[in-house]
Amino acid sequence: MAQTLIVVGHGAVGSGEAGSGAADLRTAARGLEPGRGRTAVLADGTEAALFEDRAGEVYAVGNRDPFSGADVIADGIMGSRGGVPVVASPMHKQLFDLRTGVCRDDPEVALPVHALD
Repeated sequence: MAQTLIVVGHGAVGSGEAGSGAADLRTAARGLEPGRGRTAVLADGTEAALFEDRAGEVYAVGNRDPFSGADVIADGIMGSRGGVPVVASPMHKQLFDLRTGVCRDDPEVALPVHALD
């Protein structure tokens, strides 16, 4: 199961202080275990799923599975297909490109991508 970390836009991140937006997500991504997801609750109440690959690249996408409506993407299995970092939804196993959010099984569907810069 994914680790959960609450992120608030103008206030605390876990037990530390942070600014907003990308700075909060960078703070939330600290200490990620490669290949395992973490949930970050954003200031607007939506959730982001954070992942780090074995090369140290961090990705942040929406946590809501667009096919089931469940907030479960952070619990998915991270891997790669053709050199592209992906996460498989734990619900129905659709693959999502972690760089673009686009579903590899249905390109008309995508997860939102959150900037970390």
